[in-house]
Amino acid sequence: MSQPFDHLAKDLQPHYSRFDVANRLLFTGHSHQAWPDAAFEGMHEYETTVARDVDQKWIAAAEKTEILRNYLRRYYDDPDGYWCREQNTHVLMVSWLSSLDLVRKPVILTTSGEFHSMSRQLRSLAKIGVEPVILDHTEDETLLQSIRSHLNNRVSAVMLSRIYFQTAEIQTRLTEIAAICRDAGVPLMIDDYHGTNVVPLSLREAGLEDCYLLIGGYKYLQWGEANCFLRFPGNCSLTPLITGWLLRLEVWINQKTKTGSTLMREIKSLRLLHMIRCLSSVRHRLSIFLISRDSHRRCWKINIVHKFSSSRSFSRG
Repeated sequence: MSQPFDHLAKDLQPHYSRFDVANRLLFTGHSHQAWPDAAFEGMHEYETTVARDVDQKWIAAAEKTEILRNYLRRYYDDPDGYWCREQNTHVLMVSWLSSLDLVRKPVILTTSGEFHSMSRQLRSLAKIGVEPVILDHTEDETLLQSIRSHLNNRVSAVMLSRIYFQTAEIQTRLTEIAAICRDAGVPLMIDDYHGTNVVPLSLREAGLEDCYLLIGGYKYLQWGEANCFLRFPGNCSLTPLITGWLLRLEVWINQKTKTGSTLMREIKSLRLLHMIRCLSSVRHRLSIFLISRDSHRRCWKINIVHKFSSSRSFSRG
């Protein structure tokens, strides 16, 4: 470094004045870190945009999201990849899992070093018949051979991290793991929350262009909450059962003159139409959750009643 660490820290302090970093240390590289003053300016810009544009705010939101996508494309050397944004990586992971054929292929290969959201969710899915196989992650070559030996026609996915949450170790055999998954026709999901903006990675050079990637902006990108992405290849044919709430952005973009009540009726009809499309595509894949009203408790309850697949693919961006 051309300057002593303390000098660099003092140069940054004015940009984090709201968190009073001159008097307390918060740069932990975690969710507890200080937010830059620019984040507060961004929140004010958001409130101003919403007040001015109301439901047309999604246009500005899409433009801002594209800025984040372009950063990720550059960082990962991934000009042709698609990046779907959500509020957290767990939502994205669950949506991705819902696109797998977990009835005919219930086995998911994962490791002992995964973050809670993945490891806990996979263990929970075991209650309904999913079979997570947890392989030891402490030695890369051993893990590579373990994945190779476990791959068969009952495996629906391999899910692991590039940098392990439990030990902070870097997985050095991702290229080889991706190759054996490719040969077996099994999708590879890489959790890179702890690698983004920390350990550089070229997806093209590493041969990972056909893989799926989870990233979050809260820790090492300082993007704040609710800026997480699922990267998927351009030829992705997966159709997740668990979809997002926003069905047609053009409803807001193209119908500027509609009254609020008319707009709400159209939105509701679109949701109903999407539900009918899903129900008409019955297959024995994953369980459909029927939401019904409990009149005594005045709440909603969920019952498993059938199996189906959705016709909606991931939101491309």
